Amino acid sequence: LPYFPTRRSSDLGMKIKSNPNDGNFVLQFYISKTENTGISVFNTLGQKIYEADYPDFSGFFNKSIHLGGVSAGMYAVKVQVGGKKYVGKMMVY
Repeated sequence: LPYFPTRRSSDLGMKIKSNPNDGNFVLQFYISKTENTGISVFNTLGQKIYEADYPDFSGFFNKSIHLGGVSAGMYAVKVQVGGKKYVGKMMVY
């Protein structure tokens, strides 16, 4: 998996449900202050396979993400909040 200098995903209360999954999962986290927020998913080669931006987001994030037709393996889910990056890992079967 690609390396990102990050903070602990637990700082956001970041959860990936279900893990492992079939490329469809729910991402949850909480941001107390309004920030530009972005979500990216990377494969083990470091290729970005999903990206979504949420300008001026705050509060509880709870969204279903559908990667569609991805290969089995490990993936990195990166949440960027302002200038801070948080990463969780998930397995696709």
